[in-house]
Amino acid sequence: MYFLLKNGHINLKDLLDLSRKKFGSVFAPKLFLEQLTYFGNVKDFTIEYIAKEYEPNEIQQYFKKLIKNYIKF
Repeated sequence: MYFLLKNGHINLKDLLDLSRKKFGSVFAPKLFLEQLTYFGNVKDFTIEYIAKEYEPNEIQQYFKKLIKNYIKF
């Protein structure tokens, strides 16, 4: 999701709208947004990227900023 959002393939509003449409009443937007920024139980960040590697903190900070701006909107 980080790659898709960061590179403009989808925006957060559209992602939330599509999720609501797909999962209906069982989708909890607030919980979803909280989960995007929670890294507490992730032990292994080993992900192979094609172009660039990202630090977990960079991803977490990106999501926090994205969500903060979305909530202001």
